[in-house]
Amino acid sequence: MEIMLLRDTRLRAFHTVASQGSFTGAARHLLLTQQAISFQIKSLEDEVGGQLFTRDARAIELTDLGQLLFSHAQRILDLYGEAEAELSSFTKDLRGRLRIATTNSLAKYVMPRAIGALRTLNQDVKVTMEVGNSDYALGCLRNDLADVAFCSDGPDQLENYQAELFFQDEIVFIVPGDHPWAKTKQVAFAAFCAAPIILREEGSGTRSLIERAMTEKSTSLDQLDIVSVLGSAEAVKGAVEAGAGVGMVSRLSLRRELADGSLAAVRIEGFRLLRNFYIVRLRQKPIHRRVQQFVELARQAVA
Repeated sequence: MEIMLLRDTRLRAFHTVASQGSFTGAARHLLLTQQAISFQIKSLEDEVGGQLFTRDARAIELTDLGQLLFSHAQRILDLYGEAEAELSSFTKDLRGRLRIATTNSLAKYVMPRAIGALRTLNQDVKVTMEVGNSDYALGCLRNDLADVAFCSDGPDQLENYQAELFFQDEIVFIVPGDHPWAKTKQVAFAAFCAAPIILREEGSGTRSLIERAMTEKSTSLDQLDIVSVLGSAEAVKGAVEAGAGVGMVSRLSLRRELADGSLAAVRIEGFRLLRNFYIVRLRQKPIHRRVQQFVELARQAVA
């Protein structure tokens, strides 16, 4: 059983409503009904003697009293978390809830294996996972919606975070398994530029990395023969496998296709795209043993 003796669930509900900007969002994050969240907020308002939120049809906002409580709530919850972590460590208890925030690619290709391994070792742990881009993952960490974040960009304000390298991924050039280039070690950059290519959508991490690399070579995506723009690595792989063109995706997403030979990864001469993924925690928060255990299993999943 997770040690909860010190935690006032009403304060957690209040902090989550304020962070999420809605009762619905708070209910979803805390796995409670909206009615239960409303009841806890009302109970807290009765105790502090005033309204904590102003409510209208479109949004909720903190009152002056609510802002005062919110300014203290994070520190109080941090102390709760520190006490819980120390007590759990003392009793060697690895059970309870683990909250992860991660990027889309890691959520699809890495986290299921790590979560499965964790559940095999400890069936009492309950895992929740927030998925989005790197900024979203760091925001979840900052707003106490996650215990640990896995992202492709390190945080800008390092004094508030503890970041360590998770692993290095590569964006690779892919062709169908029966393509003439499939058995070559590398293709010329000019040949790459002339090939009908399928790319990810604007704003994706993969596309942004390709754009930066093209700029470093004093060229741009305008020089490529882009025949299709798709919204996921799976869609790009499927289109390439069907013969619609060549593509560029994360090597992380290619394990099955490289193993069965349906796709081949080919190097482009003088054009290698690497990106780092990081494990990020808040510096001032203690590291719970559940987090340590999961990080170790996640590292094994990408080994």
